[in-house]
Amino acid sequence: MARKAAIHPKVVREDPVHAYRVRETFGAAVLRQTVVSAADFKAQCLFLMDEVRDKGIEFVITKHNQPVARLVPMLDHVESKFIGRGGGMIAVAGDIVRPTAPDWEEGADI
Repeated sequence: MARKAAIHPKVVREDPVHAYRVRETFGAAVLRQTVVSAADFKAQCLFLMDEVRDKGIEFVITKHNQPVARLVPMLDHVESKFIGRGGGMIAVAGDIVRPTAPDWEEGADI
């Protein structure tokens, strides 16, 4: 009688950074009340997709109370550009060209 080989699932270890990001995302979704079970997601998928598109809401989908996936809005072409996307984030105060240290004589640091 031939024996079947036992199939063991591959053990995947999460790095601490990934685990932290999952907890942080899941915690934020719990606070926003945007956690949806897989069964509810299956029943309301089209409605939830409309909410994401129209309001920009992000949903976390769970299976057995464990986060599995996120439903997030797609970026527009305008928002996906790299050059200039940080406009308005830094304010220039004063002269950024003038040296901050007093004048020094050449060779004084030797």
